[in-house]
Amino acid sequence: MNRIINIFVNLLFSIVIAHFIYGSIFGERGLKNYFKLRKERIKLEKQLQKTIEERDKLAEELVLIKNDPLYIEEQIKLKLQKGKKGEVFYIFQDKDSELGNVSNRK
Repeated sequence: MNRIINIFVNLLFSIVIAHFIYGSIFGERGLKNYFKLRKERIKLEKQLQKTIEERDKLAEELVLIKNDPLYIEEQIKLKLQKGKKGEVFYIFQDKDSELGNVSNRK
């Protein structure tokens, strides 16, 4: 009888330990979910950094648009691909962008 109780207690203890191990690995707050969330956090931090860089770039461009008439003229020439009468300009395409450097020539 004592031996049966001993086996039952050991079995119950093993089940409880197995439950905690399973929960710590596969549970809602387990290691598997932790690594998944960590990977997602790194991805979102990279996306945030790209968004911040894009925002800063657009802010700089906005300042140029508001304060620099030559920049506006250059952008018009790039977008419409037309210059002033008698003016010749060249558009060189970069690998990274559709429209790259512009050289104006009269």
